[in-house]
Amino acid sequence: MPTAQAVSWEIKVSKDTDESLQSFLRSQGLSLSDLSPIVEEAVRDYVFFKVVDEVHQQNRGLDPDVVQSAVDTALEDVRAERRAQLQQSH
Repeated sequence: MPTAQAVSWEIKVSKDTDESLQSFLRSQGLSLSDLSPIVEEAVRDYVFFKVVDEVHQQNRGLDPDVVQSAVDTALEDVRAERRAQLQQSH
């Protein structure tokens, strides 16, 4: 899902990583020119899982019932807001 406006990165990897990557890409019928969407997806996944891990660490000492109650309340609020938006558009 690249955005309309892209930026260029310069990255460096080990020779072993480069060889493994190129071998993998060839086995998939791809080349290095196909790497950008793979890197973009990997970076998105990496950031997502790091954020999830941070949230888990921050909430480690909380009572699971309190967390679930907060999640339930937030979901109810969002659903009510979406229902109201739908009703206004009809």
